Amino acid sequence: MKRILLFLFIAHTFLLKSQIVIDNTAPYNSATYLINNILISGGITPTNHSFIGDPMQIGFFNGVNSNLGIDSGIVLSSGNVLDLTGPNASGSTTTDFGLPGDPTLDAIIAPDPTNDAAVLEFDFIPTSDVISFKYVFGSEEYLEFVSSYNDVFGFFLSGPNPAGGNYVEENLAIIPGTINTPVSIFNVNNVSNSAYYIDNGDGFTAPQNTDPTVIQFDGFTTPLIATANVICGDIYNIKIVVADAVDGAWDSGIFLEAGSFYSPPLQISDNLNIDSTLMNVPCNTQITLTANGGPGAIYQWFDMSSNIIGTDSDITVGPGSYIVSADILGCATLSDTLTVIADNGPMFDLGPDYTIPCNTTTILDPIVTGGLGPAFYQYSWSNNSTASNIEVDEGVYSLQVDDGTGCYFQDTIIITENSSPIASVSGGGDLCDNGTTVDILFNFNGLLPWDLTYTDGLTSYTVNNITTSNYVLSTFNAGEYAIELADDLNDCIADTIDGNVQVIVHPLPIATITPSNVIMYTGEEVTLDAGEYAYYEWYTVEDSLLSQEQTLTVTDSGRFYVFVEDQYGCSDISELANVGSVPLTQVFVPTVFTPNNDEHNETFVIKGLNIDYFYIRIFNRWGELMFESNAIDKYWDGLFNNRHVPEGTYYYNIDIIGKDNNSFTKSGVINVIY
Repeated sequence: MKRILLFLFIAHTFLLKSQIVIDNTAPYNSATYLINNILISGGITPTNHSFIGDPMQIGFFNGVNSNLGIDSGIVLSSGNVLDLTGPNASGSTTTDFGLPGDPTLDAIIAPDPTNDAAVLEFDFIPTSDVISFKYVFGSEEYLEFVSSYNDVFGFFLSGPNPAGGNYVEENLAIIPGTINTPVSIFNVNNVSNSAYYIDNGDGFTAPQNTDPTVIQFDGFTTPLIATANVICGDIYNIKIVVADAVDGAWDSGIFLEAGSFYSPPLQISDNLNIDSTLMNVPCNTQITLTANGGPGAIYQWFDMSSNIIGTDSDITVGPGSYIVSADILGCATLSDTLTVIADNGPMFDLGPDYTIPCNTTTILDPIVTGGLGPAFYQYSWSNNSTASNIEVDEGVYSLQVDDGTGCYFQDTIIITENSSPIASVSGGGDLCDNGTTVDILFNFNGLLPWDLTYTDGLTSYTVNNITTSNYVLSTFNAGEYAIELADDLNDCIADTIDGNVQVIVHPLPIATITPSNVIMYTGEEVTLDAGEYAYYEWYTVEDSLLSQEQTLTVTDSGRFYVFVEDQYGCSDISELANVGSVPLTQVFVPTVFTPNNDEHNETFVIKGLNIDYFYIRIFNRWGELMFESNAIDKYWDGLFNNRHVPEGTYYYNIDIIGKDNNSFTKSGVINVIY
């Protein structure tokens, strides 16, 4: 993943310009991310990551198209890392953060102090006996301050020393070929150890001040290797730090190569990595094999059946194949394989272990070569056969072949028989008694074609020569379907799973409407009920959808039907329900009128609806007839014999026959007021 991330970053960002590119935005300003995903590779387990300094003092760089000599990695600077991109157009690039220095570096240049320290630190556990990483150191102080005080850096290791005692901030930035001479501006320059120095110009002269492939620093080292001997499995601390000396001027920096911080696996000597994987020995003799994994190694020797046949560094064996493994101090395990062959003896190979179908056999027929020839071969199988080939089923079989001289070869093979096929049944369910079907799926994983016997709970059925693994039965018959027998081409009887499936046939619902025929008065309503079902659709005779409820409220005459569906999806459509409507007879009689010629309420007005016959009579309190009419629209104006009747109470009687042929009488009083 680390290499993929680096590639994507390069592909996205660095095709634009041929120069070093630096990024210190998230996550490239995170110590944890930079260490885990950029710096380290195999054999290192890091913990306790930290960075001390300004966020602008750390980042990720890509120097593929620069003169740095390292393709990509982590950059630390006593100044701003973004200032390190090329060209080298300044001889004194400076960013003074006003930060403190580092005590370890302070001790190196004492009594002078350090400033603006950038410190990357973490603990780690190596998986071998050495660690190493690649780096470049550069500075704006080249070459002006070679002979005076210089910016300073170091890689300080702490932890157990394999030579005894402990490393206590041991500086790993050492000039190659020296014991403890640190890499510094004073020690690596155009005069001292110049083989490790790159002069990058002074920031003012060509071509460095215009070439974008040139980094900013006036000088820097060639790529160097920092390394140390360690004890695998122990805990170490590494502090990588760079700082300005005395003041905060003229920046310096460290470039750490991506993936270079690693602990290489332990190497086992050539005695374990036997020169050839095939060793010839004289017939009928044995040979001593030697493995050397170094002091403290723990060995295990195996034959090709994975049996442990030795735990020493040496083992004496005859012809055959052998595997040796060596556990090195609990930190690494290496292994190798060797086949020992007897010269001039018979040779053959039963081949790799394999599996045969159920209820079948196979032929073991090895090709034997060597020795005195076929006429002299003597075969001895583990099943006591002496034939050159045997027909076998499942089992472990060994063959020894000799040629009568005492020279022999032996090999073993394991034949495994496939387990019984599996048959299963699924599907089924509920269906309606209307001729529809439901699918039952019989699944089989044996050799095709196969035969199937199944039952519906009452009757057994057999289907032969099925050429597909999935047999589909479409049925409209209720029952409890199960597999009774399933076998494949080789008559291997299948194990059955999933038990059985049920098919339940449900009767169709009978859709009815209650009431089915009804007459109502105009202005009234009637409720039609379809009974209890899971789903409803009410329609007019013209197929207009009215409702999806159990009941339908009707306010006008018409013809209606309903579609119903039960919980199983079974449905029916009702006969038409007829709703008729007849008019409702109504009469409205006032209680007072005022025939006083004010043009308001001058007449006794009676209103009615749906009236076929009407007859009214009005009396005074002595029973004298004042007015009569058989027309509802003939109004009394309060006159009797062409004279206004006296103010007071009068009595009416009305005989009515409605359009529904119902007759009734209505009586009451009317007050005449002037």
